[in-house]
Amino acid sequence: MGERGVMPTEAPLAGRPGRIGLVVAVCGVLFVAANVFWVWYLGRQPTNLTEQRVRYMWQQVYEMDAAPNWLIVGDSSARHGIDLETWRAATGETVVQAGTVADWLLVDNAWMLEEAISQGHAPEKVLMMSVYDQLHRELAVPVMAQAPFDVSVQNPYGLRVPLTVGERWELALLRYVPLYTRHESVQEAVPELLTNLGPALASAEIERPSLYAERRANPRFVAWDLQQHQRFVRANTFKVNPLNERAMARIIALVEAHDIQLYVAASPVYEELAADEAYQAYFADVEAWWRAVDTSSDHVHYLAGQQRFSAAQMTNADHTTAAGAQVFTRALVGQLAASG
Repeated sequence: MGERGVMPTEAPLAGRPGRIGLVVAVCGVLFVAANVFWVWYLGRQPTNLTEQRVRYMWQQVYEMDAAPNWLIVGDSSARHGIDLETWRAATGETVVQAGTVADWLLVDNAWMLEEAISQGHAPEKVLMMSVYDQLHRELAVPVMAQAPFDVSVQNPYGLRVPLTVGERWELALLRYVPLYTRHESVQEAVPELLTNLGPALASAEIERPSLYAERRANPRFVAWDLQQHQRFVRANTFKVNPLNERAMARIIALVEAHDIQLYVAASPVYEELAADEAYQAYFADVEAWWRAVDTSSDHVHYLAGQQRFSAAQMTNADHTTAAGAQVFTRALVGQLAASG
């Protein structure tokens, strides 16, 4: 019988524990350095459009050099629905637009107002405008990661957001480990960084995003969005997230302490949604809640009702086109004037 064959094997590389440790340490340093760079770069030049708009609106508050007559806070319906040139022409007053997204609830409204006050730039009047279902929503961790500061450890404002250990961990990963949690943003940024390295690194300001995602109406998307809202109002009864209640209490405390008049307006709405009976019932509960807030303070004024628009003037069920925004703004200014 012949000898049993021996399979060839690869000789192991000689290695010392210290050398292996050095390789691990270098890899760790490179990983940390890469994440530090992308945290810095995406903080200055976010590629995600929602984050870009949120950061840009915060920048408007941070960079105020005087107290404006009006500070507008709220969500994207305020950003899309209020045309600032029309507003200034109709009122002759200064205005700062700081509407972000509805998923921030009323939380960043309170924070932005407090930031303006802390700078010594308390506005004379505040307009707060958002969609009808904002009161119902939850504040998600990915949304909090869009803030220009770490909500869990750097929040300088009176309103605090309670976070579990798991939520704090998720928020830390989103903010400080973008190679893992924000790889799509990194992939989007790389081509721009490689082709335009100097200006990209030198720019200290967030690029001004368009206030209107679409200037042309989008009837097909409006029809689709209508169906989503119809499902929502049939599947849900009106409720207010306790965090929204706390945020509103903080806003009232601020406006009363600094003698600021707060006006609350509803977003524009697609006419077919406004005609829906289930929507009307839900919106009636929304208005009842805001009327109760109105009566709780002499500094709060709720502007009842909603302006209705056709699909030819909208990009979704609560966003107007640029032309629609001019119509909406003129009517809103008239409503504000009539409210005194």
